[in-house]
Amino acid sequence: MPMQHDNGSPLWGAPEPKWSGKVRVAVLVLASLAAWGVVAGGVFMLTRWIAS
Repeated sequence: MPMQHDNGSPLWGAPEPKWSGKVRVAVLVLASLAAWGVVAGGVFMLTRWIAS
C-alpha cells in the first residue's frame, strides 16, 4: 500500500532502518493525539466562553 508523504525526501525504495516504521507510527500517533488535544481544548474553551 503506497503511502506517499509529500515531504520532499525521496525515500521510496531506499533501504530504511528497522525502527523507522515504529518511529513513523509513534510520530503519527503523537501528532493525532496533539491534534485531538487542540480540538478538545478549543471546544472546551468555546463552551466555557459561551456558558460564562
